[in-house]
Amino acid sequence: MVLISIDTLRADHLPAGGASDVSTPALDSLAARGVVFTQAVTVAPLTLPAHASLMTGTYPHFHGVRDNSGYRLPESLPTLAEGFREAGYRTAAFVGSAVLDRSFGLAAGFEHYGDQFGETAERRGLLAERIAAEVIDEALQWLRRPDRRPPFAWIHLYDPHSPYRAPGRLAGRGYKGEIEYTDSQLARLFAFLQEEGLWEGALIVVVSDHGEDLGEHGEPTHGFFVYDTVLRVPWLMKLPGGGSAGLRLEGQVSLVDVAPTLGQVLGLPLAPAAQGTGRLGAIVGKSEAGGDVYAETLYPSLHFGWSPLFALRTARHKFVAAPQRELYDLEQDPGETVNLAERESALANRLQSTLQRMQQRWRGEQPEAARQEIDPELRSRLGALGYVTSSGAAPAQAGSGADPKQKIGVYARIYQGMEAYTEGDLEAARGHFRSALEQDAEVPLAHDYLGSTYLALGKVGEAIEAYREANRLAPQRVESVSNLAYAHLRAGQMNEAAAGFELVTRLAPSDWQAWQLLGVAELQLGQFEKAEQAFQEAARRSPTNREVLYNLGTVYQQQG
Repeated sequence: MVLISIDTLRADHLPAGGASDVSTPALDSLAARGVVFTQAVTVAPLTLPAHASLMTGTYPHFHGVRDNSGYRLPESLPTLAEGFREAGYRTAAFVGSAVLDRSFGLAAGFEHYGDQFGETAERRGLLAERIAAEVIDEALQWLRRPDRRPPFAWIHLYDPHSPYRAPGRLAGRGYKGEIEYTDSQLARLFAFLQEEGLWEGALIVVVSDHGEDLGEHGEPTHGFFVYDTVLRVPWLMKLPGGGSAGLRLEGQVSLVDVAPTLGQVLGLPLAPAAQGTGRLGAIVGKSEAGGDVYAETLYPSLHFGWSPLFALRTARHKFVAAPQRELYDLEQDPGETVNLAERESALANRLQSTLQRMQQRWRGEQPEAARQEIDPELRSRLGALGYVTSSGAAPAQAGSGADPKQKIGVYARIYQGMEAYTEGDLEAARGHFRSALEQDAEVPLAHDYLGSTYLALGKVGEAIEAYREANRLAPQRVESVSNLAYAHLRAGQMNEAAAGFELVTRLAPSDWQAWQLLGVAELQLGQFEKAEQAFQEAARRSPTNREVLYNLGTVYQQQG
């Protein structure tokens, strides 16, 4: 069993989804030999929440992972990997981006979790990425190991994610070049499976976590809106023995349906908490695929202070709960350009009620994924050192902030700054972030990136002020606190740094880097026992990290 998730891959940018200007012979071959779900929809246009749903078959408001950082999948929630392992499979994961680092909880059930990003990892923006060739190399090495147990391998390829930098002759092809490069590496995997006689009997699934808007609704990439450009994803599946080859199923399905479908195909009790629907009946012709699906994005709320968006997609319509409601007829208007919410208010009201019932039905309680409470003593100490803290997560109700549609110009300017920052043009980046803040001074992310720009320019004092403002606007936002603490560390203000990283470890206890930097600050303060404890916590969460182990050795040496 091989599960492949290709990050940021739009369904309509594959020949299997109707594209004529992209060459993907490996995926075309898989589609021809297997089943294609033509109307597959993700649960969120963000990598970590979508993969948490893929691995558990549950919705984000149940598993509790609502963003790419600051959340962790609860250990109590059964995953696909745990189901396969209990069924006697050997299990391994190979991920292409640090956004799926083991600290976020997805490693449960995997005997091997390949998430080490060493010197060969490329930095794209603020995240480490391994290109597809490296991920496939590691997967092939593992698959070649002799073992009588059947394999379950999850392979995550990050390449189509921005920035688009495909190697070699594909470099000028942008997003499409990244898709073609990814396909060339999948061809290596498929060839190996065929050469080893494993192809025919293997269950092979290819999905994506979300798509990419590419500016069609004013969004350069993904995460901000819930249009089909980011929600519709490919789902290709080759069955063991090659049954149902060339079958195309038009009914709507969700990413939460993948886990129960795998369980049905293999006859295994996988992901028992799954809220999705197994689709084997549709594959063998005994039932129809279809049904309403749910999607959300809290990205505008958690990072910008604007309203989150919640969507219900039916076979024909899309309803979006927002300060200004949206309703689209997907048959007549697949590009979602004409908002019918006022004209068809009765239909909008009915779909809004259905959406609310779906949210209530699948809601869960995830104390392990929730942000942690801060005790009064620490809160007082943090306040004295300039940190702002609050209890509870950011509001998650549609209408609780500005409508993202009305803020797309601010968002676009911030994105321009992020691109300039990534390319090393720090002065241009600073200009973009300051321009965005002139339009809306209450955006935590803009202050955060302005702080990072100042830090890169060596202006630590200005960085601290910018990060402090971000922290004031979003006290529960982990990145704001972590960035402020790191700026204090750079300034040699170790008491402030230690307090800040202690807060991060409360908000995101699985963040090994926060424990590591807390240890660095405590070591500088001569607090050897506290430093030792922090480095031990970092090592427990990242046991093969050389820097963590070196620092732990240093503190042992200091103590004799």
